[in-house]
Amino acid sequence: MTTNRRVIGFLHADRLRQHSHITVGDLHSIDRFAAEFSVLFESAVLRERIDGQRARVGELLDEVTAGLAALADEPLALPATAQERARGEEPDPSAAQRTADLLSRREQEVLTLLAAGATNRAIAQELVLSSETVKSHVSKILRKLRVATRAEAVAKYLQLRERETREAVS
Repeated sequence: MTTNRRVIGFLHADRLRQHSHITVGDLHSIDRFAAEFSVLFESAVLRERIDGQRARVGELLDEVTAGLAALADEPLALPATAQERARGEEPDPSAAQRTADLLSRREQEVLTLLAAGATNRAIAQELVLSSETVKSHVSKILRKLRVATRAEAVAKYLQLRERETREAVS
């Protein structure tokens, strides 16, 4: 028997104590059996491989989930800017940065609305600003928080707010 041009087994057909000759039909039956058996065998091998891959992917996902959980528990620290690094300054990890220290009052208002899921148009209407002014504020917020997207800005903002709340309670 072969599958993908590879021999996977031999089939022995015995006609012990049968006095008739092997017919073409007998040969076709044996050939059909061998072909079906090779498909079943290959299917079983593929299922085994799939199960192994599924287990490995599950392990990887568990590792990623654990890694993300560990990251979520870490305190947020903004990296030093290029100018700070050029001057040899590094941010003090024990000194908590506050959103009030990072952003103007208006930028905080825009970021609060962003965190609530508001669009630029909705923010402009709420704060009585033009859409271009809102876009400018969002760009400044992204730059000051050193993030690339609105979603990252909101995540960082929520982390900073949570930390500020914990510190206020302590």
